[in-house]
Amino acid sequence: MKIRKIIIFCLIAILCMGLSTNIFANEEVLKPVEPPSEEVMERATVKVYDEYDMYNSLQQQSPAALQAKGYTQQDIQSIKSTTYESLLRERGKLSTDELKNYGYSDAQIAILKNPNSTDAELRSASSKITVTTVVEKLEHLKDNYTYSTVYLEWMWKTIPTSRYTDSAAIAWTGEMAFMPYSENNKSRYTLWKRNIATKAEAMKTTPLTSNHYVQLGRAVQIPEFHLSERASGATSPVGPSGSYNVTFKGAARIALKYYGTLSFMQAQGAYAHYSIGVSGISISLSWPPSISINFSKSPYAVYRANDSCTVTER
Repeated sequence: MKIRKIIIFCLIAILCMGLSTNIFANEEVLKPVEPPSEEVMERATVKVYDEYDMYNSLQQQSPAALQAKGYTQQDIQSIKSTTYESLLRERGKLSTDELKNYGYSDAQIAILKNPNSTDAELRSASSKITVTTVVEKLEHLKDNYTYSTVYLEWMWKTIPTSRYTDSAAIAWTGEMAFMPYSENNKSRYTLWKRNIATKAEAMKTTPLTSNHYVQLGRAVQIPEFHLSERASGATSPVGPSGSYNVTFKGAARIALKYYGTLSFMQAQGAYAHYSIGVSGISISLSWPPSISINFSKSPYAVYRANDSCTVTER
C-alpha cells in the first residue's frame, strides 16, 4: 500500500511538471529593443534637447493656448508662477544620494546644493534628452518585396522635472506598409523605468500592433506614457522626495515592406515632452524636406530627427 501511494504521488508530480512546462512554453517574453550595430549607428541622426528650453517655451504660451492644449487652470497657474530655476532649487533640497539616483554628477549636485548658485549655473544642471533615429536598412529581396526597419531611441541623462505624459512616433515616406509584431516579430518598443528611492531599474517590452498604425499618415505611435508614477507599494506621494518610478529611456523598432522596388526612403522619429492626457496623434507628410508630426492635445514641443537610406539588392 505504501509503495502504491509513492507511485501515485510520483505520477501526480510528473503530470504537474508537464503542465507547468506547457504553460511556460506558451508564455512569450519579448526581448528588449536593442540598438543596431555600431556601423549603422554611425549614420544615425542624433539630437540633444534641453528641458530648460522646453519649459521656457511652455511658459511663453498664453493661458488660452495652454488651456486649449488640455492644461487645467491649476496647471496653468503653476506653469506661469514657477520658473525652471526654482524647480531646480527645490530639487536641490533632496539628499545627495537621492540626487545621484536622479543621475546628477557631483559637479551638478554641488550647483543644486549651493544656495548662492546663479540662474545660469542652475541651467547648466538642466535635464537633457538625446533622441536618435536611423533607417537601419532598405533591402530588395528575391520575393520582390522591399523591406526596411527604422530604429528610434530616447534617453534622459538626468531625471526631468515634468510630471505629465510623454509620447513618441515614427513616420516614413513612400507607400511602404507597416508590419505589426505578429507578422515579423520585430515591431515593438521597450520602456526602461528607474525607482528614484532605490535606483533599481526595470524594463518592459510591448509589441506594436495595427492599433498603433496611423494609416493615412504612414506612421506608428508609441502610446503615451506617464513620465513618473507611484512605485508599487509606495506610501509617500509622487513628488520630489516620494518613492516613484520614472521612464528615463525608451526604444522602438518598426518593420516596413513594399511589393516592388523602392530605391530610396526617408523616416523621422519624434518625441513629445509635456503632453497632456492619453490621446492619438495626427500626422501629415510633406516631402521634401521633412515630415510634420502633430500630437493631438498638443504638447509644448515635438522633437524630430530625420534619416534616409538607399536600397541594396539581395
